[in-house]
Amino acid sequence: MKNQKVIIGVFAGILLIVGGGVFLSSSGSKAPVQVTEQAPAENEISAIDPEEIGLDLIPTNNNKHVVIKVDKPQGIKTIEFDLTWGAKVEDKASGELLDVRQGTSSGEDPILLDGKPYSHEVKFGTCSDVCHYDKGVNNIKIILKIVRTDGKLYQSEKTLEL
Repeated sequence: MKNQKVIIGVFAGILLIVGGGVFLSSSGSKAPVQVTEQAPAENEISAIDPEEIGLDLIPTNNNKHVVIKVDKPQGIKTIEFDLTWGAKVEDKASGELLDVRQGTSSGEDPILLDGKPYSHEVKFGTCSDVCHYDKGVNNIKIILKIVRTDGKLYQSEKTLEL
């Protein structure tokens, strides 16, 4: 019994010595933490006034279409757009008119302007054999992403209420 207590005491002492040595060696060998400043984002997007680039939304065909125009394209290489609008859609089950958000975009590839004016007509609805136009179109909004010829990115927004 006495031998077991001595063995346990020696074992505990060895653990304390080894543990303390590991603690001291690991705390003293840590390299100082270096804090580095992050460089500003290369592709930071700045806002640009829609009038500066001649951005306009023009309703046509009894408000069933809208024409997107960029009349002042000087210095613009490419654009991309997201166009959204509110519409009233009938719920098939209840017959109620529901407010929904519809939209379209310029697609996956940017539209090349290279300084030339841009015009594009968008239908509010879907067309296959026959067009089914949205009812109660409202709150039309375009967000235009612009890449200038110098490579800088800009964004412009415009809204139209019918």
